[in-house]
Amino acid sequence: RDSRGPVVSLRIAALLLAAPPHRRKFSILASDHIELDFCDSNASDQRWIVNDDQNLFIEDFNGANYCWDSASGSSSGSLIEIRTCSTSDSNQRFDYGTYSEIEIFTNSDRCLSATSTSTGNTLELQTCNGNMLRLWRLDTRTYLLHLRQDPRRCASLSSTSSGNVVNLRDCNDGDSLQRWEYNSDNELQSRDRSLCQQWNSESTGQEIRAYSCDGGQDQEWRFLNGGGSTDYMRYEVRGNSNRCLGVGSTSTNTQIELYDCDDDDRRLWALNSDDQLVLKANSNRCAPKDGNWLYC
Repeated sequence: RDSRGPVVSLRIAALLLAAPPHRRKFSILASDHIELDFCDSNASDQRWIVNDDQNLFIEDFNGANYCWDSASGSSSGSLIEIRTCSTSDSNQRFDYGTYSEIEIFTNSDRCLSATSTSTGNTLELQTCNGNMLRLWRLDTRTYLLHLRQDPRRCASLSSTSSGNVVNLRDCNDGDSLQRWEYNSDNELQSRDRSLCQQWNSESTGQEIRAYSCDGGQDQEWRFLNGGGSTDYMRYEVRGNSNRCLGVGSTSTNTQIELYDCDDDDRRLWALNSDDQLVLKANSNRCAPKDGNWLYC
């Protein structure tokens, strides 16, 4: 795990460990642009970390962090630069993945919901209306179920006992209580034990509790728009869900910029096991940091 704390949705290995010795140290020039290049699992300039605040960042040999930044704003065509990370810079926040309402099988107007983003908040059934407290993303790499309103909050068992409530906690992919899978019986099952999320009434406000998985209708759920798949994801600008990271071409040296969010494969990315951000339109194209690298 990253010593800076748990990451959201994407569990990243320690930076540069796999790089050959002559590439492990480098200097970064702030304000460089991000461009496409051939994917190289040994290239340290293609290794990215995603932190709790959903910054995409890289670290230089002095330990300084540099973040992706839509420096000219969120308008379509804005180029993506790499700049010194700032906790107050909203242009450095990117929400990723496909979020979905999760409805019960017997009533398409009842969805899994939080009532706030506070840790300890018990999940319940609410009217399906697209509210961000009703939108979820199941990360198939970490098995965390993230809340759209605050992706740092995840659904969690409150204990290992049957009958206890399901609530929100700070996302932690090392916590077995937070690991879920959507199984073949359409159940949201704990990854590490035979407990499933269950509702006992279709009434709004009905608490969600975890009981032994039994295949019953009161344990059946449906993702409405693919929120259970995270192989390739959009990276949206925080605060503008219609601006996504993308490229106009799959040619190397094409600069990454903001585009209207759509289903074009040039707007979809996957962070692979080598910590590279891979373009769906061409799986041999990755996002490195462009500029003058000074390898030691």
